[in-house]
Amino acid sequence: MTATGARGDEPEVQFEVTVLDGDAGRRLAVLQAEVILDVLTWLHQHRTASS
Repeated sequence: MTATGARGDEPEVQFEVTVLDGDAGRRLAVLQAEVILDVLTWLHQHRTASS
């Protein structure tokens, strides 16, 4: 994930998704879920009163 100063103080987020089958796919799905949870937690903790 990359955050830049585009459009004022709003971060620009870029992400890449990879799809795999089997054990590798299951491991990747767990990792992706953990990362998404981390991002959502961060966003919740850093929200402003106007959002």
